This record gives sequence, C-alpha cells and structure tokens, in this order.
Amino acid sequence: MGSSFRMCPPDRGSTVVEGLPHRDRLPPRYVGRQVNRLRYADETGTREANNRYQSVLNDVVRQLSGLGICLANNGRPIGTGRFARVYALHDPDVVLKVSGDRTEAVAWARVLEAVEDDETRWSLLPALGHVHCVYQVKAHRKQDRDLYVIIMDRYARLQGSNGRLVEAVDGLLTERNMYRPGEVRAAAEATARRYKSIPNATAQVDRYLLTLTHLAKIGLFCWDIHCDNVMQDKRGDWKITDLGVTEVDAPVLIPVL
Repeated sequence: MGSSFRMCPPDRGSTVVEGLPHRDRLPPRYVGRQVNRLRYADETGTREANNRYQSVLNDVVRQLSGLGICLANNGRPIGTGRFARVYALHDPDVVLKVSGDRTEAVAWARVLEAVEDDETRWSLLPALGHVHCVYQVKAHRKQDRDLYVIIMDRYARLQGSNGRLVEAVDGLLTERNMYRPGEVRAAAEATARRYKSIPNATAQVDRYLLTLTHLAKIGLFCWDIHCDNVMQDKRGDWKITDLGVTEVDAPVLIPVL
C-alpha cells in the first residue's frame, strides 16, 4: 500500500484490521446516552507512555533500520501524542509516525486503498495530510498490542488565528450533519468571514469541508478533528494530520512490516 514511494519499505504480507465501526456496530458499552467513540479508540489503542508501547517500538526501529530507513535527530521524536511518536527522517519532507492507535491506522489505510482503487483522488482531499504508506508491526509478546507505522509528508503547526477557526468550524459539525459535511457550508463560510486576520479564510474552510465530504463518500467520518490535529503546509494550507477517532465503514487490509 503506497509502496511506490521511495521511503516505503516492502511488506511481508497483509492482515485485515478492524477500525472504529459505525455506531450501529459498536459494542453496547460504548453506546448509551451518547456514542463514546473516543473511549472506544482509547481502549483499543496502546498509549505512548507505557512499557507495552516501548516494547513493540524497539522492534519497529530495528526492522526499519534493517530496511535502510533510519531515524534522524539521533532517534529522538519531534512530536508526541497520546498514542504516537513522530520522528524525522533524513528526507526533510516526510516524517514517520509510530502509532498505537488502531483506529487511526485503519483510517489512513482506507484513504490509501480508496486512492489506489480510484474511488477518490488526492485532489478531492485538499485539506488532508498526504500519507505514503501504512504498516502494522505485530507484537511478539502476548500482553502487548500491535503498533502501526505511518509515513507521511511533513507539516508545520497552524499559525495565528487558524487554530481558532478550525475549532469554530468543528463546532458546527454535529452527530446529524457529520455524515453530510456540506450542510454546514453556509454557516462555516459566514464564520470564516469574521476572521479578518486570515486572508484566505473562506477558501481554507471550503477546502476543509470538501475534504470531509469526500472522506464521507469513502466511508470515513472524523470525530476528533481540532486545532491540534490540523497543521499547515508551506503555502499555509490546512492539512488534517491525525485521524485517530474516525469511523470506518469496513475492515481494511494493512501490510505487515
């Protein structure tokens, strides 16, 4: 999956992985007065700050090194989250994310699958970070969980008021219209026009909603997008870089590193 990119190593086969299912297929304990998708993602992932993550991470680094992919910055991460560490590579335009969040890995793998099968195109996902490959690294100890390797383009943090505008637009997306993101376009554009310090605010919002709309068309619904999960490219265009709590309509085949 994505192996044509020069930084993507060959895989050793593939495995079917279940992501975050639609609310109708979530286990009953995650559905009560509200659907708790975040708790599902948390409980099926491996947090970055524990020994189980570190155990499998050591295998990740060793396997990548054997394939000629070495971490820059003396192997120190350039970013961390609840479930992931992000590393620089010697190619300055890409980064490597090692994630314990199964739901994120499946979402990115579904994007790659849809692009490769011509269900969508990157041009229809202008506000989505560009991912080149996704791999599973299987845990060897019974008590550990698998980790996932994601190689994607490198982006910078949002500048100025962009983060507040992302949060404002996200606040317009509800349980009802998340499945039809275009329904909030007029309200989102009106919100954007109030952000005078962002010269292209309306265009950013339109690209963002276009991306969510086409993700929905391939069965992906993003429930945890906020200013920490959106970055910007060299032109200042928004890029969603974290799909950690994203519904996926079916299991996905992921290559094994």
